[in-house]
Amino acid sequence: MIVFLVCLMVESNSNYAHTFRTSKIISTTNITSDYRQLRNIARRDRKKFPSSIIIFHIIDNANWGEVDGSGISGKFDNCFESEPSGRGVSLVATTTCEMITSDTHLKNDLLISSMSEKFQKRLNVHILNDSSAVREKDSFIYSTANDPLILTVGLYHIHTWVTVSKAPQHKPDKVLLPTYYTMAESEESSSRFKVLFERSFKWYDGYSTTHPSSTVPRYYFRGWNQSEFLLSPPFAGLIRGGSFVASTCHRGEWQSKRQRYVHELRQVVRVDGLGRCMHTPNIPEGIVLPPKTPGQGVSEQEHLMVKRKTIARYMFYLAFENTNEPGYVTEKVFDALLAGIVPIYLGASEDCRKLIPNPKAVIFVDDFDHDMNKLGQYLTLLMANETAYEEHRAWRNDFVQQFTQENTFIPIGVSKKTWPCRICEWARNKYMQE
Repeated sequence: MIVFLVCLMVESNSNYAHTFRTSKIISTTNITSDYRQLRNIARRDRKKFPSSIIIFHIIDNANWGEVDGSGISGKFDNCFESEPSGRGVSLVATTTCEMITSDTHLKNDLLISSMSEKFQKRLNVHILNDSSAVREKDSFIYSTANDPLILTVGLYHIHTWVTVSKAPQHKPDKVLLPTYYTMAESEESSSRFKVLFERSFKWYDGYSTTHPSSTVPRYYFRGWNQSEFLLSPPFAGLIRGGSFVASTCHRGEWQSKRQRYVHELRQVVRVDGLGRCMHTPNIPEGIVLPPKTPGQGVSEQEHLMVKRKTIARYMFYLAFENTNEPGYVTEKVFDALLAGIVPIYLGASEDCRKLIPNPKAVIFVDDFDHDMNKLGQYLTLLMANETAYEEHRAWRNDFVQQFTQENTFIPIGVSKKTWPCRICEWARNKYMQE
């Protein structure tokens, strides 16, 4: 039974896009998560804590596969801090968090219509085709008999707009769903997509990227499961050299100059390119890394496992980021650690150092002043000295003791809460303090 039914309007001539006003981004430094402060705000303003927060995640997975966000759906527990009230129950803790994500195989108009249907079915409301005036956000508070206050968040994968709009210009002020809050998200670097990000984020209530300044920062690395570890390959059987995997040779002022560094390092030691960028044809050992083929029956996790087993044949893996930007540490360095070999890292080294299990687990280009000749000489030494090489893998011997009872390892500094949980927490705290 619906207690509060909202009829919502969608422009019939704009790919179902609904237009409404959004507030400017509020820095997370101005939003408290302290339960006592939120409780006092609720008492002062007679404001109710949301009973449910639902995130509607719109992402064209067919074109943009993600490690952290792709395909995440369901309800998430333990998102909010619990503190007993006078009656022994915390209102904050009773707030539920849910994420509904677009189907991975849909694009363009099918993607839009599918999410509209999911939205209407979940909230039991009907979106009317009407090109009337702009609506205020208070119109988008939902309620049912069992859910007295539902707070909704429209989470838009920023690159999906390029596909959805079917136009060269980006239109972030047109949103697909009438949610109370809107948030943009991306796992790409802001440097690489600077123009797209800068003209888009101002239209949203918040944004979530790997950059530390994000409203809700996100991480490629969420922790390790013990089952992901491959056995360390024997020193004697490793190829004396390194591998490099990149699908695209990026160019521009924002990029990390990784192609130049790979070229320079190749003058000193063997580096086989296994991807499309700087590819090495006819590798003597017959090593071939199958291309990533989304939608061909191979999952993201299955492809990662194939990649790890392939790079595990080399002594080193060049974990070179396409962008050197704070917070932008992708899966590359962790793939090598899980594969049981030694990664060489180029990118946000200070952020990377906080995530790795041991300071000697990774060789950093920074430590050689980006001098590939010096780095190459050190790698040559390691290739000839098993004892010196194994010092970089010694952390694996007792690392299993650092796993929790759930067989997972999450480094210090990485939130133990899931990405959806942190978005729900942001939405609740922001709502209570507006």
